[in-house]
Amino acid sequence: MVATANSLRIAARDGTVFELSPSAVEHSETLRDMVEETDQSEACVLPDMDSDILAKVVAFLTFLGDTKSGSLKLSDDEHAEWKKSFVEVDKPRLARLLRAGDFLKIQELVTLVCEAIMPMTTGRNSQQIRADFGAVNT
Repeated sequence: MVATANSLRIAARDGTVFELSPSAVEHSETLRDMVEETDQSEACVLPDMDSDILAKVVAFLTFLGDTKSGSLKLSDDEHAEWKKSFVEVDKPRLARLLRAGDFLKIQELVTLVCEAIMPMTTGRNSQQIRADFGAVNT
């Protein structure tokens, strides 16, 4: 896969490559830095990122880029529904999305995932929450 002008290619740990438009890259501080600091003829490898999570992150960034650029026009209800369905995944995957959003510095993703996680943690102790989300001590 050859990158188009001004796009960024990123690869998951398994080698799966994704291409992001400039409007999508704009929403990640880490990816913006990669564009400035790397030779874009090669995909930037994200060794701690699985392809399933990276695919979700790419979908989220593409959604943000398309909606903010105006190439995707949605009503407020449609926008909210897309975001709601985006976070309808299992708890360990939500935790991985949160880590990915934090690593890639995608504030909108971090906020969205935190809003989804918050009701799931109410009234639960730290051990229960860690078990629910597959958190391990490092």
